[in-house]
Amino acid sequence: MSDHWHSVGPSDRSSIAALLSRSPMLQGDMLILDTGDKVIADGLFVQGHGLVIDEASLTGESDPQNKSPAKPWLRAGTQVRM
Repeated sequence: MSDHWHSVGPSDRSSIAALLSRSPMLQGDMLILDTGDKVIADGLFVQGHGLVIDEASLTGESDPQNKSPAKPWLRAGTQVRM
C-alpha cells in the first residue's frame, strides 16, 4: 500500500474491506495494516498478532514497539515493521 491509499475493514459504512483514498476516512473506520505500511491516522490496535511499530520518527525511540490490547495506541506517521 502507498501513503495515499488505505484498506478499510468492517465499519459503520459497510462490512466489506475495500481500498479507499485516505481523504474519505471517517471515525470508526478500521485500517488493515501490513509490513511497510505507514500509519496514516492516530488509532487503537483492535485485533491481530505480532504488530510491531517503528515510532522513531515521532518519539526518537530506537526500539520498535509491540502493540497489543494492553498497549493499543497507534500514532499517525509511524511505520509497521516485521
